[in-house]
Amino acid sequence: MMNNTNVDNAKNECKSLNLLTLVIPTHNRNYYLSRCLHYHAQYPYGEIIVADSSDENKRQKNENIIQEIALVYNRKIRHITYNHKPGKYGDGFFWKWGDGIQNANTKYSQICTDKEFSIPLTQCKCIEFLEENPEFSTCEGDYYYIEKHNPKKYTKRNMYPTQVSLLESDAVNRLNAASKGKNISSNLMGVRRTSIHKSIYNTLESCGINDIRFSEFTIEFLTITWGKTMHINSPYCYRDISNLVNNTKFKKTESSSLQHPYLDDYIKDGVYNSYFERFVNCLAPEIVENSSLSLSDAESFVRTELPKIIKMRGFYGNTKFTQDPLWYIWRHSPTIVKSLGSYFVSKKYLDYSKISTSTERYIVDIIEKTKHLHASDSPVEQIELL
Repeated sequence: MMNNTNVDNAKNECKSLNLLTLVIPTHNRNYYLSRCLHYHAQYPYGEIIVADSSDENKRQKNENIIQEIALVYNRKIRHITYNHKPGKYGDGFFWKWGDGIQNANTKYSQICTDKEFSIPLTQCKCIEFLEENPEFSTCEGDYYYIEKHNPKKYTKRNMYPTQVSLLESDAVNRLNAASKGKNISSNLMGVRRTSIHKSIYNTLESCGINDIRFSEFTIEFLTITWGKTMHINSPYCYRDISNLVNNTKFKKTESSSLQHPYLDDYIKDGVYNSYFERFVNCLAPEIVENSSLSLSDAESFVRTELPKIIKMRGFYGNTKFTQDPLWYIWRHSPTIVKSLGSYFVSKKYLDYSKISTSTERYIVDIIEKTKHLHASDSPVEQIELL
């Protein structure tokens, strides 16, 4: 069982966590899921739902893991299983995410992948903010990747260092503000009102959008269209990609997203137009409902403005320069270059930094003490920390 002062403090201060359901999608990863559950089950969430599409053998191991952890921490953890396997373009990838959310019974809900460590104190701040501000659709904080390019050193990378809140009262103004950002956050993991969260995935299904790329952006843009979004300047989530990154090369087996084509591949394959039209037909009517645009103007807006955000995020291929070549060069520079550049570059652009806080050291300690189980995908049974 894990022990840490930060955990004890969070347990005492996070009374509102009982309003939040954490939905954890997983597929054939006993190690990551068990580690994720050991960490999150320490905190008093209203419920944890595991949305599991694993093969039968690993699914049964997950069932055993869930039962044991629920008993140890006295937590409510529900295991929902699926037989779905995404197609070439990730068709249906988000289906189990949406179904997991449909099963949530608390006022708020959040998706948390099995490689992530949420920060409960920030989640509570988000819940408290949403409680007081009904015009906001989602709330989140700073999102970090934990990497290990050097065998002896972990670093953190802020995925969205220039992320801001979208406070405009009109949907078009919010989306315009988003398109002018350097790297708008993927709000997939934000804390949402469960009623809105369910409606988003229902809309996705009713529009027939089921591939991984346009599903992701439809979820994001519907969230922005339906309400304001709040970003809190506090650590919100850490994702462990130390086994994904190796000498700047990515291991596709470590990432569900990397296993499916990017949008430039859709174009090459001749399927882009059909997927894009569904995306336009889904979002345009929602923009009409939440702005002063006519349907024709909303369709034109979706066609011209929203792809700018998609391009900034690199989903038309990560090797291309998009709107800001200097930004692209900085984001893809080696760590040593960024370390030197940190003396000259504005702090808001410094995405790489040292592991410094006690919470970060705690998370890295968990990663380091269990990493020997990764290669065999063995479940974490107990964690002894320094």
